[in-house]
Amino acid sequence: MPVKIDDLLRVATSHGASDLHVKVGSFPVMRIGGELHPLSDAPRVKQEDALDMAFSMMSNRQKQRFKEASEVDIGYGVAGLGRFRANIFQQRGSVSIVLRVIPRQGRGRTTGVDSGNRVNRFGKVDDASRDDRSH
Repeated sequence: MPVKIDDLLRVATSHGASDLHVKVGSFPVMRIGGELHPLSDAPRVKQEDALDMAFSMMSNRQKQRFKEASEVDIGYGVAGLGRFRANIFQQRGSVSIVLRVIPRQGRGRTTGVDSGNRVNRFGKVDDASRDDRSH
């Protein structure tokens, strides 16, 4: 069964990754704390899987632009998970995808995409945000 991009993003964000790299012939790779970590539990990415993942994130207009320029930069969101910037490109005949987590904004501070907490101006978790999530 082919791997879905949303599933890879869930795994990556659950590990606190800032980026996800998808390259044909390789395992998907997460960037965590500046270091690259392959997802060796996932299968190596095949060309058709990379193209399916890429096209699943694109609108028809973006697909057309990709076909014309062999590259496209897009925003991509996953409900309940967060937003991502994606660079999708074709190099030497193979499709590659690089996704970067767009951190959530909370009360003027940036927080991790998967935290759900707000950080106050003193760098502490805001207790009020915990109450908001319980409703």
